[in-house]
Amino acid sequence: MSQLLAQVKAEFIARVVAPDAGGRTVLASTLGLTAAARGGAQASLGCVYRNPGGTMATPG
Repeated sequence: MSQLLAQVKAEFIARVVAPDAGGRTVLASTLGLTAAARGGAQASLGCVYRNPGGTMATPG
């Protein structure tokens, strides 16, 4: 992981327009591989949590 992180940092520095203007931090995520799926599920269920009755299908 540290080798990948070093390569990402080097590429970032090489491509940034103003490398010395402001701070930058490149970190490895500790959220795990399922973080995006869980976040998407939570976002899509947000309306259900806010108004459970409003998501019910109407017959017909």
